[in-house]
Amino acid sequence: MKPFSINRNSWHYKLNTRFMNSYSDSRYGIEDGWEPRVNNFCAYWRATVTRVVLLFILAIIGTFFAATLAAVLYTHPLEILTSILIIVGVIFTAVVIGLSWDHIAHRERSEPRSLIGKKIYAAKRSICPTVEYSDE
Repeated sequence: MKPFSINRNSWHYKLNTRFMNSYSDSRYGIEDGWEPRVNNFCAYWRATVTRVVLLFILAIIGTFFAATLAAVLYTHPLEILTSILIIVGVIFTAVVIGLSWDHIAHRERSEPRSLIGKKIYAAKRSICPTVEYSDE
């Protein structure tokens, strides 16, 4: 299996290097400290999923804080809470459909290109490919 190439301009690379990273904010600190530690796909996947889950938890906490504030400020708290839950549900559904789209749209390919598709491909074969970082 070919090494998994990660573009330094991708959303998941930027998320991993900018959110909860103890190495450095500079490009050289990331390339010298973080990239050598996260040199296989399994470690990169765990880092990315951990950060996405933490951001999701922070979004839920923020949503409940906003809902509580809205319930206190307005006289119709049930309608506001219902609309917030509908909005969160629509966003969650869109994210799930978007993440699974690569698997649905690219079934005939032998190796998927996206992060989610590559994880499914590696998990089915019980392998963990190496990671190459590129500036493309």
